[in-house]
Amino acid sequence: MGKLKKILLLEDSLADQLFIKRCLLKSNVFASLITCDTKDTFYRQLRAIEPDMILLDYDVPGFYLNEAFNMVKSFNQNIPIIYVTGNISKELVDETLITEADAYVLKECMEDLPDVINSIWLHNMVAKERSKLNQLNLEVEAVDKKLIALMKNKGIYIDRLINGDK
Repeated sequence: MGKLKKILLLEDSLADQLFIKRCLLKSNVFASLITCDTKDTFYRQLRAIEPDMILLDYDVPGFYLNEAFNMVKSFNQNIPIIYVTGNISKELVDETLITEADAYVLKECMEDLPDVINSIWLHNMVAKERSKLNQLNLEVEAVDKKLIALMKNKGIYIDRLINGDK
């Protein structure tokens, strides 16, 4: 499976950027962490580096509500997004797209962030591999059907191929 290489972090507080970086390094999350603190840098980095995962602070000046989330999803629907944010009310969660993110971690629970990142990354990798396997299965079934039809047209009958192994 693929390795997590690039994480894009949208965070306006330098202290929180450094805290998140230390937390990840301490927990052996060695992906490159690219930080942004403005809409312009976030937009440019999102397109330039093609990140594997996004960490978003919910309340960054210059962004309105779910603007950063929507920006990511319009660029690539499959990039996992984790909100890393301060205090958040249940009402805010219910009224926003935070519930559509892959996860959210409160800054007061930062020790959970590496486990959440690893879990989300592993889940995404498994889903991608499962999708590839499903596609391969469909292709094999299509080839099997063509082979069986060709054999029937030629008058060849092999019970194992037509009825499967018993």
